[in-house]
Amino acid sequence: KKLKLSTANHANSELILKQSNNNNSSRFRTHRSISEKEEMTTSDQSPPHNVFVYGSFQEPAVVGLILECTPATVSAQLHGFHLYRLKGRLHPCIAPSENGKVTGKILTGLTDGQLENLDMIEGTEYVRKTVEVVLTDTWEKKKVETYVWAKEDDPNMYGEWHFEEWKRLHM
Repeated sequence: KKLKLSTANHANSELILKQSNNNNSSRFRTHRSISEKEEMTTSDQSPPHNVFVYGSFQEPAVVGLILECTPATVSAQLHGFHLYRLKGRLHPCIAPSENGKVTGKILTGLTDGQLENLDMIEGTEYVRKTVEVVLTDTWEKKKVETYVWAKEDDPNMYGEWHFEEWKRLHM
């Protein structure tokens, strides 16, 4: 299978995930269209980042390729947003919705470099914002960052995107 994660309109940051079977095990390889593997550096002065993800980045194999590690995750809900499908795309988006609720995961302890990598992948069609989520196991509220669709009234947003359906069809 070939899974293509569109990264807005930036060919530079297009990421193609290829799944190949070798001895009954699945391996993933990444290919960047312009640059080879970018080094991610850690700043000793910057605190770690926590990012709420709600789409394909909930899948450890996908986020592991993008961040070159698999960060610890915590299940959470984001209230006041809706998780939309995007016409012609495999990935979803979120936009404000008064009675909405989005279920996802918090990627914890990310470095500045890893956050910059996520910014690059999400491109200009998403805006990184600080939001408040509720941890599903403790109901504790926590401030985290997430990526919100920049075009709030986009006619390409419709319905509801489902992680388990995406996983069944594309992993």
